[in-house]
Parts: sequence; C-alpha cells; structure tokens
Amino acid sequence: KIIHRGSFVIQSLEICNILSDDGHEVHYLDHTAGGQTLKPGTRLLDDKEFKFHLHGNGMQPYANDIIEHKLRSLKADIFAVLLDTFMLYPSYLSKDFSPTRAQVMYYPSDGGGNLPAGCENIIRKFSHSVAMSKFAQRQAKEVHGLDTLYIPHGVNTNLFKPLSEEERFNLKRKYGLLGKTVIGSVFRNQGRKMSDRYFDAFA
Repeated sequence: KIIHRGSFVIQSLEICNILSDDGHEVHYLDHTAGGQTLKPGTRLLDDKEFKFHLHGNGMQPYANDIIEHKLRSLKADIFAVLLDTFMLYPSYLSKDFSPTRAQVMYYPSDGGGNLPAGCENIIRKFSHSVAMSKFAQRQAKEVHGLDTLYIPHGVNTNLFKPLSEEERFNLKRKYGLLGKTVIGSVFRNQGRKMSDRYFDAFA
C-alpha cells in the first residue's frame, strides 16, 4: 500500500493513477479538503477518474493530526509526500512513519541560497528524497550535503504545446496584442509567490 500526501494536484493525480494502474493500492490524503473518503472510480466533472482512495484532511494543516494514525490503520508500506519542505517543518520531524518501509519526499525549491531555515532536516527524515528541479537537486547537494534524485514534473503535451504561427497571430489579434511579446505564467495567487514583483520586473 502506498500513502501519498500532496499538493501539486495534477502531478499527484497522475502519479497516483499510474501507481494504481501498476497494481498498487494507493491512498491520497488531500490537505485542501475534508469530508468522507472517496473510493477508486470517482470521476471529476471533466470525467477525469480517480483510480485511488481519496481521503480528506484532518483539523490541522497537512494532515498533521492524522498522518500517523492513517499510516498505521492502513498498514502503509510506502509513504510519499509531494509538498514544499517548509510545510512539514518542524511538525513532521517528530512524526513516527511506521509501519512504512520507505518514505519519499518529492519537493521543490523556493530559490535563494538554501532551503528555508531548518528544512534540510525534513529531507533527512525521509529515506528517499526527490527534487523536482535540477536547481533544487544541486542546492540540496551544494548547500546541505544531501544527495537527492531528480524527477521533473510532467506536462500533458496534448494541452501544453507550441502554437502554430497562425494560431498565435489569431490569438494576439483577438486580444489586441499584435506587435507585443506575450509571456505566460501559471501559479497560485498568494503572497509568497510575489506576483507583484513578477509583473513589475517584466514591465
């Protein structure tokens, strides 16, 4: 059994579905939603299928109050987390991950010279760590002396692909952007993303 805790919703959905297709029993703890457990076969409005068990969060952020109980009650073999390191620091340092045989931390970097203060200890807590960028992998090694794997996030190339010149021209004309350079960025609109600086920098 694999227990997965994660953000990065599309990545988590695809990872859990792939693991389920490979014959694993997968349980996903959704830290953004409460409610009853949804069983494999549940579909979204766009007909996307969950092939795994989807559990709601507890009363505390990042399932802090229920994670140990879930790991024990589900008799998890592997515990995988896809979150920023600071979301687990320091609360997860004292967590007992038994009975799992392996624990995987799949993490990004927030930039800068090092991980957020103390967060290298979260990576050390897990038996396996995976950076989602070469920068994060290099940062962990050079600054904190940590060897991590590297797996980039995947992209649905049926949705995200270069447009033809004609498509680009028509879209720019539609939105009054002919003669302009257009830069797209996708991120959650929250303070730590500093979108105000992003927009000012490009302006």
